[in-house]
Amino acid sequence: MLILKESDLVSPSTGDLLRSSFVGEGAALVQLTKPSISGLQALSEASAALFSLPDRRKERFSDPTTLVGWRNVGIEYSAIPERPDLMESLSYNPAYRQRLEDLGQESQERAWITSAHAAATILDRLMATLISELARAYGRSEIQHKDGSPFAKGSFVQINRYSASQMTRPVLQDAHEDGNLLTLLASNGPGLEVSLDGVDFRALTPPAGQIAAFPGRVLSLMSGGEISPTLHRVVRVPNVCERQSIMYFGNPSPGVRLQPWKGQEDPSSEAWSSPSRFGLPDIPPMS
Repeated sequence: MLILKESDLVSPSTGDLLRSSFVGEGAALVQLTKPSISGLQALSEASAALFSLPDRRKERFSDPTTLVGWRNVGIEYSAIPERPDLMESLSYNPAYRQRLEDLGQESQERAWITSAHAAATILDRLMATLISELARAYGRSEIQHKDGSPFAKGSFVQINRYSASQMTRPVLQDAHEDGNLLTLLASNGPGLEVSLDGVDFRALTPPAGQIAAFPGRVLSLMSGGEISPTLHRVVRVPNVCERQSIMYFGNPSPGVRLQPWKGQEDPSSEAWSSPSRFGLPDIPPMS
């Protein structure tokens, strides 16, 4: 599988390599710089500390309206509500940072918010560079936004934790495609599998210091269908009693109108309605 270097992403060849890897492999890997690795490690450690708290404490750091903060098993699903994803999670959306700060008044929650914001900044920058290089491969200009990053306020960071007590099925998270533009994922152990056809699944475990990138439904529309959204799932792996992953679900910020790189289908409406398919709230309407 293609491995790009974060330090060398801006290159005339990056977009073509990424485009080819997404079409042929469904994903690509990026070797992160030391500052990025440190930022994600800090979030991983802060998340592990928060997950270890009693549920009663974590419930206070939860907002059922925006779904930022902690979520227990049973809310989010990949295929049907009757088969919820078997993990607990923490979510950070920059648009709702104040809500998180209102909920998280204690030191561990505060530390998590700080580390989640830092990681979101790192991943937003990486996302913007990858999308910009892909746009160049299609002969298009990068996505612009008058208020800075075109993705920061429409994207969010989520940390999933699978523990032994929750691993009650062979497939912990059913096969699905992400409804967003691009997903970035780092994990501390095996379990993720990807597929191009929904039949043959292969393991994808980013090594330490690397992050996986794979396309969602919106990126498929941007490419006129040339790039398919990657089907993926999480399975139970023998002798793995716990797994934690950090994901960045990249989507355009409110006010950013997407123009397809290829084809005529407008991807914007898909970007704003996809979350509801997985039990999550829709992104607020564009203003």
